[in-house]
Amino acid sequence: MLMKKNEAGFTTVELLVALQIAFLVAGFVYAAYLMASQLATRWRQKFDLEGAAMLCLHPLTEEVVKANQIISANATELTLIDDENRQIAYSFENNRLHRNQRPVSSHQAQVLALQFRYARIDTAKTTWQTQSKPLVYFQPRTAKDHANIALVEVEIVLGNGKAQLQIKTTAHPRRLRKNLFELL
Repeated sequence: MLMKKNEAGFTTVELLVALQIAFLVAGFVYAAYLMASQLATRWRQKFDLEGAAMLCLHPLTEEVVKANQIISANATELTLIDDENRQIAYSFENNRLHRNQRPVSSHQAQVLALQFRYARIDTAKTTWQTQSKPLVYFQPRTAKDHANIALVEVEIVLGNGKAQLQIKTTAHPRRLRKNLFELL
């Protein structure tokens, strides 16, 4: 039998080069998979925190907007009378937001910090040229101060052990909003 010089097949060097290229491609694919997986995990954590923030802040904001009267207000507590004359008290204790002494916080996240801030219209800084009445942040102490709250700002920091989210929202009490627009 005679051997042909141009036999079909691969040499050992060609096979080794092909294997190295295959391993490199597999390594790049695996690295891309890991990066995409980590990115998806971060997005899922952020989505969970945003959902928990909405669970905490949406009812609070709605009730502030519908408030007929604010009874007491400080940095960690807010008590108001809603449009159906019910008293609603929000407070921040033991890393939880409470509504009428019941936790509002989500199971997906822990409230790490919460602060209420209040603003009133500063008529002294109003000028005829600008025709605007700037809001001034203040700490309400008396019933008259509570009646003059034109804006409630809530800043909340949520965390789930792996990520944190800080959100700030504002609401104008409806009854006070009418007074605000009359003054402007």
